[in-house]
Amino acid sequence: MRAQRKARRPRSVSVVVVLCYIGALLQAGMGILLITFLDELPKEATSVAAATGVFMILVSLGMFGVGYFVWIGRNWARITLSVLLAAGCCIAVADMIAAGKIGPSLLDALIYLALIVALNGEGSKEYFRTARSGRTRR
Repeated sequence: MRAQRKARRPRSVSVVVVLCYIGALLQAGMGILLITFLDELPKEATSVAAATGVFMILVSLGMFGVGYFVWIGRNWARITLSVLLAAGCCIAVADMIAAGKIGPSLLDALIYLALIVALNGEGSKEYFRTARSGRTRR
């Protein structure tokens, strides 16, 4: 009986997940700050700000979960993260159109596109195919 070899995670997948974790940490931090400083906001804005802060924290927790499952090679998580990155890219482009100028949103859109490419490259797809089955292809 042959021992099964684990699929080796490509560096591009590791980088995407680490960046996902960093983004989730920053988003959670912003949500916590928003909730912390509710007293500094006008009374009319506190309920919206509180809801936004809670939403930001929940989304960041979801991103940690998706990142974990991408890390261990779950294909559904790769697809989910790709869709979320594509949505972020669309939002960045819409932000550029609404602002009427090219600014930081262009950098955001390019980063999202680069992460999508890294997550869906041939080496990455092979990793997700073999990680699911627990064996490597010959």
